[in-house]
Amino acid sequence: MYALDQNNYTDNGAPIQRIRSFPHTLNELKRIIYRKFIADMQTGAQTDPTQAAPILSLRWSDDRGASWSNAITQPLGAIGQFLQNIQFRRLGMSRDRVFELSWSSPVMTALNGAYVDVEASAS
Repeated sequence: MYALDQNNYTDNGAPIQRIRSFPHTLNELKRIIYRKFIADMQTGAQTDPTQAAPILSLRWSDDRGASWSNAITQPLGAIGQFLQNIQFRRLGMSRDRVFELSWSSPVMTALNGAYVDVEASAS
């Protein structure tokens, strides 16, 4: 039997897997250049200095979720790095893209929002 505990960030000892996908980004089926993806995350909450810094992974699909890119990663911030800005740059171009974030660390964490810096292409 499980009990809810606001200070426990595991599922029976294993880190909780968190996955968040986002809506399609379209521009009338013209190409979009993706300059950067910014994840507004709660960072720096790691409490055990012997553990590796938590990692955030980003991957995307350019074919409506039929296949996915390899994940690229950024650290979620070491102990006390509460203002870390998590950015993924140089993400290529696509006509229809879906982004997905995932992370799994036994620390307090929250996804507050996500932003994509794009530029419309002529074709």
